[in-house]
Amino acid sequence: MTTLNPRILILLAQFIPSLCVAQLADTPWPKFQHDLRNSGCSEHVGPESPHAIAWSRFSELAYGPQVVLDSNEGPCVFWAFSGSLHLDARPDYFGRGDEDIESQSRLEQFRCDGSMSWNRRIAPWGNASPCLSADGRVYIGTGSSIAFFGRVYAFSTNGRRLWRSDLLDNVFYTHPTVGPGGVVFYPTEGGLFAFASNGSALWRYSGSYEFQCPSIGADAAIYLGLHGLFGGGGVVALNPEGTRRWYNDAGGTSGTTLAEDGTIYSHRVRNNYASDLIALYPEGALFWKHALEKVAVAHPAVGRDGTIYVVSTQESPEERGLLWAINPDGSRKWSVEFETGTDAPVVVDAAGNTYVVFYRSYEPLKTTLISFDSDGQERWRFDLGYAPALTGPAINDKGQLLIFAQKEGDPEPVTRILTLGDADDPTPPAIDHR
Repeated sequence: MTTLNPRILILLAQFIPSLCVAQLADTPWPKFQHDLRNSGCSEHVGPESPHAIAWSRFSELAYGPQVVLDSNEGPCVFWAFSGSLHLDARPDYFGRGDEDIESQSRLEQFRCDGSMSWNRRIAPWGNASPCLSADGRVYIGTGSSIAFFGRVYAFSTNGRRLWRSDLLDNVFYTHPTVGPGGVVFYPTEGGLFAFASNGSALWRYSGSYEFQCPSIGADAAIYLGLHGLFGGGGVVALNPEGTRRWYNDAGGTSGTTLAEDGTIYSHRVRNNYASDLIALYPEGALFWKHALEKVAVAHPAVGRDGTIYVVSTQESPEERGLLWAINPDGSRKWSVEFETGTDAPVVVDAAGNTYVVFYRSYEPLKTTLISFDSDGQERWRFDLGYAPALTGPAINDKGQLLIFAQKEGDPEPVTRILTLGDADDPTPPAIDHR
């Protein structure tokens, strides 16, 4: 009988468990901007002409989150994170629950017909998107308040809280992600925190920056856009154990987005009126930069053909917005103007159609979702009503869009989760819980 070398047995014992540790879920939209590269690109094609086919229940005011989707088995199930900015709208909706401080937010799971599966109070308040791991866990972070720092939560698929970490510092509008080995990353205004899947703290990379949602390469390298709180900033690459691999001060105003070949994209604000799209090699050297006529701060998005999409923010109520399409070599493919700017990153479908959320008015606050084809021609637009948003839609495996919106007749401020599909998509039974 052949026996294995003891050294091989030891290596196998160390290696096999790592294969069983959860990674990012393989679902149509498991996290902010879809994947570990933050590409914002779906494998599916969105609707040709949008039609409201389903609404979720009353969700108070959702500010900033992106819907995430889980449809590995059976019907589509999606999670939504709701944060309240107007507590007097539904005084019974929030409360302490099992929290030690006043809860102003909930993590909610809905079925594809809009009915709720479960919801849990989380605290202090939140504006981030959840993240799903391959073993069915749901990770979510909360923002900080005057008296409390941010937190990270882990829930099971049936809503049971697995752990909570109070180790975060000041947090405002950043998103968690799950990397190789099941490591949970959460960026804050002063560092990137890494947690094991059981909630134990692994390491922290600190700095005086507004850290954005990291992108993670095929070699497990972690890329962060660093926006200096007092000026400056850049892009830093970290090793999986949290040590710095390299730093480039060329950009970093936005978070980072990776192309499939490992090219790193970020922004640099050149002045109050313009910015640059920056491309870096995986080793950190500058590849190219492309001058943008307006300021851009949202994550770039990357289509399946390698086209990079960037959208401008809005510096004044009168300023019109721009959407740019940039070729992988840094040359401009096209640009198109629309009514106003946005802080929401672009979402791209498998056909190269883009989806941009922008504010069409501020008094009253009204939001519109607009779609352009791969040549920059407008396809359609859809009124989202009162829907404060800093993210774009998620795209499910049926090619439908899910996004926060206001249902006609609802009081303000109220948002629900809206499912947009083609006119011939079947409509599930009406769900309208209050």
